[in-house]
Amino acid sequence: MEKKQVSWVGVALAIFALGHVVNLIIDKQDSEISPELKQQISDTILAHRPPSSANNFFTATPDNLQVADDSTKIRMPAKLAQVSQIYSNLSAFAALKQDGTVVAWGDADCGGDINNAQEPLVNVKRLYAAEDTCGFAALTHDDKLIPWGMGDEFMPWTRGVRPVLNDVRDFVMAKGLYAAIKQDGSVVSWSFEDAATAELSSGKHAAPAMTNVVSVSVNYRAFAALKRDGTVVTWGQADYGGDSRQVASELNNVKLLYANNNAFTAMTATGRLVSWGRVRADQKGREQVAKLSQLMPAVKVVNTDNGFAALLADGSVYTWGEGDLTEYHVPFPARLSHPNRANKVIDIFANHDAFAALTISRQLIVWGNKFHGADTSVLKDKLQSVHQVYPFDKGFVALRGDNTAIAWEGWELVEKQPRYQEVTQVSKVVTYEREFAFLKQDGTVVDGHSGPKTDITQATDIFPTGLGFTVKHQDGSIAVWMGDDSAVTLDKQAVDLSQMRDIRSNLLDAIALMADGTVQAWNMMGFSEQATQ
Repeated sequence: MEKKQVSWVGVALAIFALGHVVNLIIDKQDSEISPELKQQISDTILAHRPPSSANNFFTATPDNLQVADDSTKIRMPAKLAQVSQIYSNLSAFAALKQDGTVVAWGDADCGGDINNAQEPLVNVKRLYAAEDTCGFAALTHDDKLIPWGMGDEFMPWTRGVRPVLNDVRDFVMAKGLYAAIKQDGSVVSWSFEDAATAELSSGKHAAPAMTNVVSVSVNYRAFAALKRDGTVVTWGQADYGGDSRQVASELNNVKLLYANNNAFTAMTATGRLVSWGRVRADQKGREQVAKLSQLMPAVKVVNTDNGFAALLADGSVYTWGEGDLTEYHVPFPARLSHPNRANKVIDIFANHDAFAALTISRQLIVWGNKFHGADTSVLKDKLQSVHQVYPFDKGFVALRGDNTAIAWEGWELVEKQPRYQEVTQVSKVVTYEREFAFLKQDGTVVDGHSGPKTDITQATDIFPTGLGFTVKHQDGSIAVWMGDDSAVTLDKQAVDLSQMRDIRSNLLDAIALMADGTVQAWNMMGFSEQATQ
């Protein structure tokens, strides 16, 4: 859904340098790597930008989610124009206008009421949104950070502090943890559990004194800050990676940080990997982590909730952090450790608890939790000639070169058999959390769970919105649906996405920013709400 871009000039240069070093190593140490694999590795390096502060994690909608009472929600203003950016969190929206002011609506306690901000939202240059929880923050042109609506919408006693901070350069907000990077590279951090301003300097999530911080990564209970000199500072809950003293001597010349739910991994400028947190909790984990220093340089790292996998420069793959395997896991395929020429890997992927590797021969190999798609036994030879891979929470979609999509999900609890389907003539695949859908070349659509939506034709695009999907028709009108429900069509008088620039959604509502700066809104039940000049 939302992809926010952060301009990290220094880190971008580091990525370039890392790619240059790795390519030199490839050329020197493995002359058998084909030109295609070299190009794929280079493309991976270029595509794998440092994750933005709001994008460094898997986002997950709570299973026990309750929809807030509409009567408490603030409605979108009837006249909303001259908008430059739109944002969403769990149950509220915010719009940054061209004049630097902010408009918000939705659930008042989740950020829909800007009156909850401690200072007026003017002269704003950027907004931050907690996509998986509540809250927004505004960064002004004079470097003042103004947060509001933070905490957990469904636990009103955890609203947390809302400090107004000065001299702020960037901000991280996710998983109920917050970190403001100041102009001098120092950090102020807190969590939604904190109850007083004093927690900013003395609370269990307060950052230690430091300077020259480039970026901050977070998991569920800990922080890791990457400094300009390539060293790393950690704090928070020790067993989640807040205590990195055991690997401190190795955390030098670091250029990238990765976080899963309970651990961190660092990649150095030469592609060396260092990992700490719960990945070292048991004997097997410690043995796996100890081998990281013996690997070829890493090109890319992905993570599940608890583990990591690295694509190495020689086309092999290494995984760690999953602990002891159970009967519900497919073990890591040994042939990926020392692949032959046909099995050299060109890209890797992960969902919440399973990994997939795409080889140079375009075969897709999957391992991990069987409840998350690691069991591909029913697919037989269907995962060949794969060109694109789309992970989602419970499985994967593989799009083959013949435009056939093979989608499969993890075991059902009773049958303990994976479910899969095959859809031909696919032009676009979209996934979000547990949901996935296909736009076909003939303008029809297929829902990943309920099947063909026979009431939709002439579709030109499809977007995951909230708990369902929105389809754009040739004339700009839309159709929406959730789950097994029939699609509801809204004509152009209700919603017209012909000139759409951007789209955002939360649980049941969606908005689109138009080329003329106006905003259009609708919900997944088929009701529209226009904001016009």
